[in-house]
Amino acid sequence: MSEINNLIIERLNKKNNLSDIPSGWFLVKVEADFFSNEDAVLALQRVKEVIEIIAMTKHNTKDWPNIEGWKKILPNWLLKSFRSEYTKEEVEKLLKNNQPRKEWTLEDWEFYIQNKVWEWWNGKVEDNKLLIEVIVDGHPFSIYELESILILSGATFVKMVE
Repeated sequence: MSEINNLIIERLNKKNNLSDIPSGWFLVKVEADFFSNEDAVLALQRVKEVIEIIAMTKHNTKDWPNIEGWKKILPNWLLKSFRSEYTKEEVEKLLKNNQPRKEWTLEDWEFYIQNKVWEWWNGKVEDNKLLIEVIVDGHPFSIYELESILILSGATFVKMVE
């Protein structure tokens, strides 16, 4: 796993991203709509910032950080977007009414990001859209974590394309 993290860190920091997709991985394209190109550019910076923190964490640490550890290394804009932990009563009400959780807690995010099955590959902005390529190592897969980071960064709509 360290090799893929090295590659992701390298791709995040270089303008030339022409390397071949690693064997056993598949390319997936994601499109996120924004109100303006400026919003999409800011979102690209934010997504890359978080992805780099995750890749560096996986690369440099033996143990996955606990919640307090994440609070020290994640950017403030992301930490401020999380709601406090749900109370037992709130969870029971959501379950009773068959409603999904609408907001992320840091604990939710940490669980899903630790278990994500995609890795960053590339990203660019075109016509108020952020076009992202990720690689996955199998099917089925989810981009739920990436989608949440994009929405927290201001995306109005996120979808997989092609």
